[in-house]
This record gives sequence, C-alpha cells and structure tokens, in this order.
Amino acid sequence: RIAFERLVHHFHYTDWPDHGVPLFTLPVLSFIRRSSVCNPETGGPIVVHCSAGVGRTGTYIVVDTMLKKIREQHSLNIPSFLKHIRQQRNFLVQTEEQFIFIYDVLLEAIHLLNIGYNDLELTEHNFDYIIQMLDYFEKDSNVTRLDKQFQLVTLQNKVNDFQLSFGQMDENLSKNRTQAILPYNPCRVILSTERKQSDVEYINASYMHV
Repeated sequence: RIAFERLVHHFHYTDWPDHGVPLFTLPVLSFIRRSSVCNPETGGPIVVHCSAGVGRTGTYIVVDTMLKKIREQHSLNIPSFLKHIRQQRNFLVQTEEQFIFIYDVLLEAIHLLNIGYNDLELTEHNFDYIIQMLDYFEKDSNVTRLDKQFQLVTLQNKVNDFQLSFGQMDENLSKNRTQAILPYNPCRVILSTERKQSDVEYINASYMHV
C-alpha cells in the first residue's frame, strides 16, 4: 500500500449574506481569482458550496467561468452559461440581485484589464511596481492609470434600488425628510422593538464604516 499526500486549499468567504450580495465587488473578484488560480489545469473541478448550494454557489461559478472566457476568448455570454448550468443544478444564482452583482463584478474586472491592472493584490513586494504603473500616462492622453482607477471606484460605488428598498416602502416614505437621501440596506440602523415589522423598526439612518 503506497502512502501519499494530497494538498487541499480551502477558501471561505465570510462576508457574503445568504440570498444577498457583498457590499463591494473588488474583494469578491480578488477572492475568486485567488481561489481559482490555486487549482492547476491538471486538477479536478473546484468544489463550490454555500448554505443551500445554489445562490452564492452559482454566482461564484458564473463569475469564475466568465473571467476565464474573457481571458481566453475575449467574450462572454452570462445568460447562456447560466441557463446551461441550471440544467445541471436548479436555481443556481438565486436572486435578481445576485444576477446583477455578477455583471458588476465582471464590469470591474474588465475595467481593471483596460487600465493594465491585472495584479489585484498589493503587497510590500510589488508596491513600488504598481505605483509606477499607476502613474503611467495612457497613450495620447493626459489621464494616468491612477485617475482611471479612481473613476472606476466612483463608478462601482453607485447604489441601485435593491439597496434602498426599505426607505422606498410605502409605510416608510413619510419618515424620510427627503426622498433624495435614503438609508443603505446593508448598513441601515434598525430600531429595537417588540414587533418585528419594517414600519416600526425603520429609521432613516445608516451606520458608517470608517
């Protein structure tokens, strides 16, 4: 009997709510790229799972596969691929919010490729190189890659209606001083009450991450 060792890489994304999406796309993009690159071409398929094995699992699989399509074929078809994998497991990518999030992650990946920023991990070893690269002026342009990266950050911070839904509920509209400023769902303050109902626990306020 021959003894052998098998190396297993276990990645766990801890900030991804069930039935929801993370606050930011870049950490997810970095996580998927890092976990995917640990699997050699000669290796077997990656085992992906969440609580039910459909919503977050499907989102990971679609993003990972589309990143490879972008890199190898310079094209992608998200609906077609999702339809294909749903024939193998029902309900992959469980919510519309997760479907939109896939586009947001891939949009960020494409923008990063366009500014030549392929290495997502900033370390002490590549810090000087990345700073020099970002300070580079694009051809026939007065805009640096750092400027483009800032524009990308601004673009990805746009909020969609899914993330403002509690403030837009009919029973909560009168509690908003203005409809132009609504609480961000993942960061909203929830009032402690005996009745767990949105019209009682709602206040137009958000926690700030600093």
